[in-house]
Amino acid sequence: MGSGSGMSSLWCLVPTGGLVVLAVSVFVAVRHGWQRGTGAILGTIAWMLPSTFALAALIVLSLFGWYQSSSAAYFVALVGIITAAGVATLFRERARRAFERYGDHRRVLLCYLRDLVLLIVAILVASFSIESPWNEFLRFFEPWKLLLNIAPVAAVFISLYFIGQRRGWVLALVSVAAALIGLAQYFVAMFKSAAIIPSDLYAIGTALSVSGGYEFIVGAKQVLCIALTCCVIALLSCMQPPLTRVAKAGSPSALLKNLAPIVGRTLCGLLVLGVSFQAIRSVNFSDEFDFARSYWDSLTTYETQGFVASFISLYQNSIIVEPEGYSTGDAARLTDEYAQDYLEQRGSSSERQAAVSQFDEQKPTVIAIMNESFSDLSVFEGLQAGYQGPEFAKNIPDALYTGYVYASVCGGGTCNSEFEFLTGAALAYIGAENQVYITHDLSDLSSLPKTLEACGYSSTAIHPMPGANWNRDVAYPALGFDSFLDQDAFSDDDPYRHAGRTDAATYEVILEVLRESEEPQFIFDITMQNHGGYGAWDLPEEERLDLDLSWMDDDLEATLTEYLALISTSDRELEEFIAELREIDRPIVLVFFGDHQPATDLDVATYGEPEAGDVEWYERSYCTPYMIWANYDVAGNEQVSERRDIGLFALQSVLLDSIGAPLSDQQMATLGFLDQVPIMNVIGYRTSDGAWHSLEDEESWDRAVRDLEWIQYLEFGRKL
Repeated sequence: MGSGSGMSSLWCLVPTGGLVVLAVSVFVAVRHGWQRGTGAILGTIAWMLPSTFALAALIVLSLFGWYQSSSAAYFVALVGIITAAGVATLFRERARRAFERYGDHRRVLLCYLRDLVLLIVAILVASFSIESPWNEFLRFFEPWKLLLNIAPVAAVFISLYFIGQRRGWVLALVSVAAALIGLAQYFVAMFKSAAIIPSDLYAIGTALSVSGGYEFIVGAKQVLCIALTCCVIALLSCMQPPLTRVAKAGSPSALLKNLAPIVGRTLCGLLVLGVSFQAIRSVNFSDEFDFARSYWDSLTTYETQGFVASFISLYQNSIIVEPEGYSTGDAARLTDEYAQDYLEQRGSSSERQAAVSQFDEQKPTVIAIMNESFSDLSVFEGLQAGYQGPEFAKNIPDALYTGYVYASVCGGGTCNSEFEFLTGAALAYIGAENQVYITHDLSDLSSLPKTLEACGYSSTAIHPMPGANWNRDVAYPALGFDSFLDQDAFSDDDPYRHAGRTDAATYEVILEVLRESEEPQFIFDITMQNHGGYGAWDLPEEERLDLDLSWMDDDLEATLTEYLALISTSDRELEEFIAELREIDRPIVLVFFGDHQPATDLDVATYGEPEAGDVEWYERSYCTPYMIWANYDVAGNEQVSERRDIGLFALQSVLLDSIGAPLSDQQMATLGFLDQVPIMNVIGYRTSDGAWHSLEDEESWDRAVRDLEWIQYLEFGRKL
């Protein structure tokens, strides 16, 4: 059975027959007195709705050829299970009345035992329904991972069991919700090869608006999930508190006696819910159970950890705490103070004013290249081999600024480097473990695309990989990009090197975008070729660098031999790209930087284990080269590649300031902050006297660092 099958119209007869059976069963039940009174009949119909909707959905899927399975018998069996579950609800009153022949105490005990069994079944089926429609790795789960995925589901069922006063329909709704989550994840995996993440909840309207273009093909696994849910609902239809004597109203004591059980159960349910929520907030899954912190490939991570636990883990790492003593008014005052410091210094200079006038007149196109894993490992004593780093990027003579940017990630976490650059938000305050592309709605944040849009710019993001990676296809529109060219924008003939399409291939796409319009543009290119891992040597032999790395262990030597060859090629392709930009007869500004260093043990191999408080030891692994270069004479800048080391979060402010672009109060405050603290990332910060300081002890923070925390929370933290 498959899409386009000529038998589709015949297959729909099977669930149609199931609907007929349900209708006939209701008619017979009413005719023979099984259901008496309008209320009982409507109640029975309500309990049958899940089976009815399931069969109706199968009719639609069959008609459109969207149900695909190799076994016709299995399809018939599943339809039979769904139909039988609906029919079984007709007997719920008889099943419940079976308990009424016992005495009060025994009846209550038996009802609790019944409810316990039904709760366990419902919890297990709901947990299975969330995972089974899409997760191929479910059968390989370790017991402790299963427990971490089942426990939160159990907490929801148990709390609502008490809050709902032991009525089965409340838990039936939860069972339906669990099945819908599993099916939704199945379709998201099919359409995007991604998992449902917290930030998707903010974009659900957009997702629904574009869902009409997809074919919702399902198979036996998805229908089995629906069938089991229908069976659980049939069982839950029998769950109802036993009849007990109710005190006659008329006195406060009688009223209290009637309300006491209701209040008691409600409080019990709220207690379970509260304890569960507190446990989720206090027991971090990444710290305690070694759950992943990186969700670059969210689907694979969910498959190996489970949906519920992975979603909770993302939520746990997304919490941004308001600074102690924070007030909006004081944060705004601090922003004004630091912005004023900038205005009284650089902001009022003749150089800045000249750049502003030039920008207003010329509106140069701005190109930003974040080069994957591009770094200068000569900071590790030249690798004890005379290594000088990337020759061109370090020695370009006519840039506005060059130096190192200090990122907040090392070896991975590319999205966080993107986020710091595009927004100006410092991960030092948001948390390096907080992958905001995945966990938060970014639409309320200011960003570089939005800043330049206000100046009449269009914006394009380029990345030669799936748009779902790091949730970029959702994050980029929220950040204000007009278009996103992912792997589908590249030709099959575009060259590959190591981990992806070459840097040069992405530069060619930049040039194509430039040719399409003479209007001011902001183009953001994220390259891929240098992505880890390294050591397999999948490069031509002539690209190998002539370096003696024999002092290293074999694994590190193999890693660096390949990595350094890649960086050399990236450096050469950057030089060739800039040569092309020099020939373009329109003003262009280029900012180039590496997102992070590769994951190596160079720090330990070179310097040994760090001493306590040696921030500089760690910071060597977090710096990458950057440059701001222009193909025209920028007013107010001598363009002699002035050295200026900064935190990555400040790069956009330095860029805009250097070319005379408009600055927000937050950007001016950042520039004012740099006069006191030129470098900051998640590890620590360096003050203007050249001393390094750790961020671990908040009590010892420099005053400017504490002030910037409030400024950043005002602009970013409270909006996430």
